[in-house]
Amino acid sequence: MFERRIETRTSVLAPIWLNKHVGGFPYLAELVDLSPDGMRIRTTLEPEVDVESFSLEFGIPGMANQVWLWARRVRREGKFEGLQLLGTELLDRAYLAQLVRWHSLSRMPS
Repeated sequence: MFERRIETRTSVLAPIWLNKHVGGFPYLAELVDLSPDGMRIRTTLEPEVDVESFSLEFGIPGMANQVWLWARRVRREGKFEGLQLLGTELLDRAYLAQLVRWHSLSRMPS
């Protein structure tokens, strides 16, 4: 399969939970891995509706405010979904890039 991903993803070390908003309601999901332009999540309970794009809300550890993102599903494998982030604002991209760096640095051998 052709690899379309531009940025390398890093696995998230500690659980980061987010709200995936479908049909106007938040549903809990877990962030599995992340890059500045996409992510993979594990869904929990949500309705059986086939929506292609939706909003995500989550808090980055150490930040007081919530980050809101718009995402488009590019793949689904069981409870796992690969998402492309759409129209991400500059400040949110910086937060995501920092989160990727934190988790990448934590994996480096000491």
